[in-house]
Amino acid sequence: METGDLREWYSPCTTETHNCSAGSGGGEYNTLNGDSVASRDRARKGYWSVKQTISGTAVSGTRLFRWNEPVPNRELYYSVWYFIPRRHVVNLYGWTNWLQYKSATTDGKNDPFFFLSMGNRQGSGAMHFQLGWWRGLKIEGPAPGQFGGRSWASSMDIPVGRWFHVEARHVCAGDFTGAIQVWQDGVQIFNQGGVRTRYLNGNCQWSVNNYGEKTTPSPVVIYVDDVAISKTRVGRWR
Repeated sequence: METGDLREWYSPCTTETHNCSAGSGGGEYNTLNGDSVASRDRARKGYWSVKQTISGTAVSGTRLFRWNEPVPNRELYYSVWYFIPRRHVVNLYGWTNWLQYKSATTDGKNDPFFFLSMGNRQGSGAMHFQLGWWRGLKIEGPAPGQFGGRSWASSMDIPVGRWFHVEARHVCAGDFTGAIQVWQDGVQIFNQGGVRTRYLNGNCQWSVNNYGEKTTPSPVVIYVDDVAISKTRVGRWR
């Protein structure tokens, strides 16, 4: 975001547009009052980060996508630095989605497969990550013989008021040879192998999100900086 805008999310387009001769490799997609903007409120490096804001109470979302890299590459590492200014609570029937892998097909399907959501611990209310397999999928998975939603909870808390690092290894596969592996501040918190990560006739796409409903206090604000997609492990030293 050091250009002062979000143009790098659309690369190889050189402006914030999906319609250019080079073709966009990603970009911003918003639902209702969700919005992502380049911001100088805070930055991990340089002067800019992206500020993602939603109301939190009603369904809304802002999603920054890349498909230019995941579509042609079976296995990649996705690195994101987050800053969460205050603790939020996901209330009854609420949900969040802060990072996701989707699959789109030529016949019109466009659905999340794996995603990172935020939950709260009983008692302390501390935030922590959950890895989910979307319950809306009507196909077998994530592992052979399984159907319906799945969720795994991290034992690490999400820190408030400081930058922290999340990196995910994702293996794109329409059969059960895929994988997703997630580290928080260098500590592995999820590792699912032998899983399906896309439709058999679909691609893989990735996005960093602030997306959900029934989350308080409102608004929900997330800062993201130093995003990288790599063929090798990025790590916290970047």
